[in-house]
Amino acid sequence: MSKKFFDAERRYNYTTPKTFLELIKLYKNVLSKKRKETQDGVDRLENGLNKLYKVQADVDLLVEAAKVMAVEVEQKVASANVFAEQVGIEKEKVGIENAAAQVEAEKCQVIAQEVAIKQASCERDLAAAEPLVAQAEAALDTLNKKDLGEAKSLKKPPAGVDDITAVIIILLEGNPKDKSWGAACKLMNNVDKFLERLKGFKAVIDEGKLQKKTVDATRPYLALEHFNRDIIWNKSRAAAGLCEWAINIVMYFDVVSEVEPKRIELAEANAKLEEANATLTEVQAKVKKLNDMVQDLENQFKAATDEKEAAIRESERCQRKLGLANRLITALASEGERWALTVDQLRKDYEVLTGDMLLAAAFVSYAGPFTSKFRTGLIEDWIKFLKERQTPMTEGISDPLKVLVDDAIVASWLREGLPSDPTSVQNGAILTNSERWPLLMDPQLQGVVWIRERESKNSLVVTRMGANNMMSVMERAIEAGQSVLIENMGESIDAVLNPVITRSTFKKGRNMYVKLGDKEVEYNKNFRLFLHTKLSNPHYPPEIQAETTLINFTVTELVSGILNSILFFSLMRRASPPQS
Repeated sequence: MSKKFFDAERRYNYTTPKTFLELIKLYKNVLSKKRKETQDGVDRLENGLNKLYKVQADVDLLVEAAKVMAVEVEQKVASANVFAEQVGIEKEKVGIENAAAQVEAEKCQVIAQEVAIKQASCERDLAAAEPLVAQAEAALDTLNKKDLGEAKSLKKPPAGVDDITAVIIILLEGNPKDKSWGAACKLMNNVDKFLERLKGFKAVIDEGKLQKKTVDATRPYLALEHFNRDIIWNKSRAAAGLCEWAINIVMYFDVVSEVEPKRIELAEANAKLEEANATLTEVQAKVKKLNDMVQDLENQFKAATDEKEAAIRESERCQRKLGLANRLITALASEGERWALTVDQLRKDYEVLTGDMLLAAAFVSYAGPFTSKFRTGLIEDWIKFLKERQTPMTEGISDPLKVLVDDAIVASWLREGLPSDPTSVQNGAILTNSERWPLLMDPQLQGVVWIRERESKNSLVVTRMGANNMMSVMERAIEAGQSVLIENMGESIDAVLNPVITRSTFKKGRNMYVKLGDKEVEYNKNFRLFLHTKLSNPHYPPEIQAETTLINFTVTELVSGILNSILFFSLMRRASPPQS
């Protein structure tokens, strides 16, 4: 084909073993890449299908769960309603018992007020009697052993003294028959004991042990004219003290006796209050028990209500989830069918990648220097060659671009300024897929315009072969990972660039380096090199054609291609917004 091309176009094209090795390398890479892309597509779609099937299974489970949940919600609502009714009934009972307790509390309050009044009255009367006791005790303080000893030593007491001792005998001994002076002396025999009995006599009265008839027996004596302290004092000091004590103690008894009915009423009132308090305590205990029970019911009711509301929320959430899942399944039903068909097609495509990618790799490696007519001939020859050897290929394949690029990629190239004719699109595919640096034969600069726009995002640097700053530009671009366009080349390449052209990188430490003149430059994997010549028919030697991918951008064949390019640029200019 190269000989025919030379005969027809007078253009040189060389095929070397290096070119074949580059073909094998490119074929392995594009086949591996395409297989991975295809398998990734299968995996992605199968993953989507699996998720779709899972959603369908989950929806079935959700439907069953929603049915079960609806029954549970109904049961929990009924249970909460039963609790509400029970709480209402028990609250009514508590209200009745609380009213009864209030009545009892009011009764207790009335009784307590009565008790307080009676208690105060008794205390007032007893307080009035306290001076009498004090006077009696003061009279006792006037007694001493000496006076009492002198009194009891008398065989016959002074007149009136025996009446006083008779009262003492009546009070202390309970009105015995013998109230004589002798009995009195005998009573006073132990003076200390005698005085102790007198001082403790108030307690006898307070305890109710002194009978009224005993006290009444003393009253005739008390009524005697000489039963007076002042009168008796001159006769006997001891008798005077006993006289004063007897008068006051009897008066104290009379006061206590008057208070006694009040004490009885007070005791009865206290008993009644105690009974009322016991009843109140019992009622309050009952009310507390009922309140506790109501509280427990309310807690159960609250728990049941919370559970009911939670079940309702969960049911609503389940219904929303079910609705969304159904909408998703409905929306993706047709997509699922399309995905399944696509998976089948991708698996079929995977089986024929061996031949398809070999055709594509051969096109990228060999077709670049040829014009459109000869490229078509090459493709036909290659397809025939592969079919004769029963290489797996897509049935009816005639354009290797179908497996190299898609419409979206081509559209992006056109937006970047690549002409829209088929040959230019083929050139774009060769340039973007080639393993070797591209060398563009582009006298009309169509390819260069596209490269400048396409590589602008990669900080494209433009230089010329042999320029003074070419080495420094290359060094900075290689280290920074920039793109470099060497334009307007002749038919040779500066030997100092050979390591870069041939990608002869080597590892040093953790980084990759390339030799550039006498320098070792750190090689950034993002570095890109584009070679360009304006010569319409250059003659590059085999060694240059082996190390680069020659791409023919020359427009010489079809006026329609030029017209298509002009039409495209016109449309692009119209579509672009006006610039201020």
